[in-house]
Amino acid sequence: MKRWKILAVMAVLGSIVVIGCDKKSSIRTVPEKINGDKHSTTISIKYAPDKLPAKHRYFVDAPEDGEYCRKIMFSINNPVKSFRYMEIEWMETGDYKFLEDRTICQAPDFLPEEPIVIMYQVPSGIMMTRGISFVDKNGATRYFLIGESGMDGSLLLIEKQLNPIAK
Repeated sequence: MKRWKILAVMAVLGSIVVIGCDKKSSIRTVPEKINGDKHSTTISIKYAPDKLPAKHRYFVDAPEDGEYCRKIMFSINNPVKSFRYMEIEWMETGDYKFLEDRTICQAPDFLPEEPIVIMYQVPSGIMMTRGISFVDKNGATRYFLIGESGMDGSLLLIEKQLNPIAK
């Protein structure tokens, strides 16, 4: 029964926000929406290329030679503040909790000309274990779950609207 609940939650979360898919590059983009209007800030995630951009920030969340470890790269087209990469936890209520006290890495500012690369261990099973947050140009803190497609293995950013308890 518990397994079916988990699968149902994953199916719902996977369908919430995945906008702009390019299967070849495994990029998912999520346009910023404020009061129903599209703004120009877009964040994307993909597996990092072998040759990284000359200017980038690099963080380690898993051993370089670890099993199922890959580099992931976040890019953004407009500057944002307080980028955080953190652990997340699935709760019995069927929701995810962002564990801000378990932040793995952070950057006070995240600039378009300086993508963020993280050595990441792909989680085993269906549970997501990592997420990100940042403060957009309007001062709103936005939260995203990091997932992997069960169809083609591409990376997903799933925006999560948080109530104060789930934070």
